[in-house]
Amino acid sequence: MTETDFGTMTRVPWVSALVLVSALAPGCYHGLAGAPVGDGGEDAGSSDADEGASAGGGDSGPGDNAGVPSVASYRLMRLTRSEYDNTIRDLLGDDSRPATEFSTDEYVGPFAANVLAPPSELMLQDYLTAAEALAASAVQDLPRLTGCEVAALGTVACAESFIKRFVRRAYRRQPTDDETASLLQVFEFGRDLVDFDHGIELVVRAILQSPNFLYRVERGVEMPDAPGVLRLTSDEVASRLSYFILDSMPDDELFAAADRDELVDLPNIEAQARRLLADAGAEQMVAEFHTQWMGLGATLDKDVDEFPQFDSAMIESVRRETAMFATDVILRGDALIETLLSSPSTFVDAKVASLYGIEHPSDDPSEFVRVDLDPTRRAGLLTRIGVLAAKSGERETSAVKRGKFIRAFVLCQDIPPPPDDIPDQPPLDTSWSPRQRLEAQTSSPACNGCHSMMNPLGFGFDNFDTIGRWRTEVEVQDGSEGATQVFPIDASGTLVGTDIDGEFDGVEELIPRLAQSDQVAQCVARQWFRFALGRFEDAAADKRSLELVQAAAETGDIRELIVAITLTDAFRYRAVAVAANEGEPK
Repeated sequence: MTETDFGTMTRVPWVSALVLVSALAPGCYHGLAGAPVGDGGEDAGSSDADEGASAGGGDSGPGDNAGVPSVASYRLMRLTRSEYDNTIRDLLGDDSRPATEFSTDEYVGPFAANVLAPPSELMLQDYLTAAEALAASAVQDLPRLTGCEVAALGTVACAESFIKRFVRRAYRRQPTDDETASLLQVFEFGRDLVDFDHGIELVVRAILQSPNFLYRVERGVEMPDAPGVLRLTSDEVASRLSYFILDSMPDDELFAAADRDELVDLPNIEAQARRLLADAGAEQMVAEFHTQWMGLGATLDKDVDEFPQFDSAMIESVRRETAMFATDVILRGDALIETLLSSPSTFVDAKVASLYGIEHPSDDPSEFVRVDLDPTRRAGLLTRIGVLAAKSGERETSAVKRGKFIRAFVLCQDIPPPPDDIPDQPPLDTSWSPRQRLEAQTSSPACNGCHSMMNPLGFGFDNFDTIGRWRTEVEVQDGSEGATQVFPIDASGTLVGTDIDGEFDGVEELIPRLAQSDQVAQCVARQWFRFALGRFEDAAADKRSLELVQAAAETGDIRELIVAITLTDAFRYRAVAVAANEGEPK
């Protein structure tokens, strides 16, 4: 094989990531197919079941078949963009974050989880381009990368030592003898063609395109007493812990615990989960969860003529505000769901402060400073600027969007899609307020069943405009050129179908109810469960796991809820996958 041949091979996306790497890691795809999970997308957030097969305990409760794990179907997870960038940072010390240029992630509900489809040719090209650039950069400091002296060990011994150590971290497990031998062949090809540095560069390039790097591969260990169930190895539990809590590959202590095979025991898993939550890296995880849960990763663009201050810099600031607020409550505060949903404190730079209508208490306008907002107007996560802006249109607010979001993602209640045969809209009186117009448009029996669940909740947030500023009135064009009408805000509503039903007037009365709701706490638990596992819960197979997590949610402590997830059957086991079109376990 010539340099041209190798270069051509690694520049054809499908060949590079599948043919080449399959030769380097034989059988890496064997037995990794599984039943699909939910479809993803924002409207999928309230599903409570995964349609895949389950194994183990079925729908048994904690008292039935208590010694047999109960787990749902498994789907191979490819690294998300943030996981890829963080892994590259921790693996190579490279903070260039190439995945920001990758194709968008897939989503399960509101959460990034690349489990639904194989990577496209464009995605494989992204991986190839990134691998080439990262490998070329990494070999610029070869002694730091390889950790060995060529003059003392010789080229092959040095390369083999590097391969074993690097693969152990990149694949999150020990390399097989075949993998080491194949990668040594790649090294020797590059060394003979150019030099030692080039051989190492080709090895790094190949590893970064391997499915064993790009996917969180979990083969598990068969359990004779639990047919159809595989227990995850210590290495695989270490990866689940790290990608859940650190949003990255395992750290040195997790690798060491896995090498000692400690992560098959609940006390050791719990100890590691608590240690990781105290690690600075947990801030990334908390930020990612709330950015995704609140829909802040979506486009927040507003009409530039109407809202010139809501530019790209402002969007970045409001996203950071939400992340800093949630991180402060969960990792440095009391971690209570009630505090997350009701605290009037937040963090602002000068830009965000201007939208809150307060002075920025710092000489540095870019510094984020903790402030306390008016508790009669602002209470917790749902009244943060970015969250309110995310649930509005480009020019106007949307009571429907806001109400639907609360129902689906904060209460975990299904909202059916609109009917196909929407009746003709009644003529609208131009003297009506925006609220009166929406009520008239959704008053028909075909629409009112769903809108009666969404509209009142959305109206409760009507004191906030399109970009989240407080207002007491709304100005509307009445159809005449240049003419407008001004209407006072009516933020009253009635909650139905919840454990906190009743009338309310604005967020001052609505937010405390949501913050103290058991139904909301259970929904928060479900959202964390989905985020941790990259799938929707299976009502039968995950029953036991959900009971453990929801018991933790009853305490109101989100840190305890996170730890509880790591101790569930769903986190520590997986069902044996069934190969597509074969119908038999692999």
